[in-house]
Amino acid sequence: MSNNLAIATVTRVLQGLVQQAVGSVVPGAGVLTRRPAKIADGEQQGASVNVFLFQATANDTWRNEDLPTRSADGTLRRRPRLGVDLHFMLSFHGDDAALVPQRMLGAVLAELHREPRLTAPAIRAAIATAGGRQGPLAGSDLADQVESITLTLQRPTLEELSKIWSVLFQVPYSLSAFYVASAVFLEPDVQPVPVARVGEAGVVVDVTAQVPRREVPAP
Repeated sequence: MSNNLAIATVTRVLQGLVQQAVGSVVPGAGVLTRRPAKIADGEQQGASVNVFLFQATANDTWRNEDLPTRSADGTLRRRPRLGVDLHFMLSFHGDDAALVPQRMLGAVLAELHREPRLTAPAIRAAIATAGGRQGPLAGSDLADQVESITLTLQRPTLEELSKIWSVLFQVPYSLSAFYVASAVFLEPDVQPVPVARVGEAGVVVDVTAQVPRREVPAP
């Protein structure tokens, strides 16, 4: 299970993983959790990576896992549970003459391929660096999610790539990579009404097994 802070927590964990990777090849490079923005010519030398969450979709595998949560009279019997996939675009900026974007991209691809799962220690560390109990992710319980979250490198078509960058008004294309974090589960903080056990309300159910007998005609 995980609460409504799960999506923001995944973004923060991914930011930390990318920061660790690019810092090893380009010291001083920054990693920002925002959409790509137009950069002035004089700022092109600064190395940076944008971690941009641009879409969230229902996870196909877990779409039917969320069984009906209410009884016929509308009483909540089970917590609703939604599995989603988070789609990220990582864009790399820096001195092209020194191949800074390409060096950072190579480091990120290698790091996320080495460890594609968001582990519980990495999640807790990300929450701590975001301010811990006083930060915006205070109360996040993503580290307790039973199902693992995996980062998978995507291969968008040229048409998909063009559409994504075309909606970023006046932002020129930058070297980029696309990842999907799957699956993240969201559960609202509601308490279902427990189902009464048989017999508590005076209901008696006869579960005696009856073995059918074959009628033998009289001689």
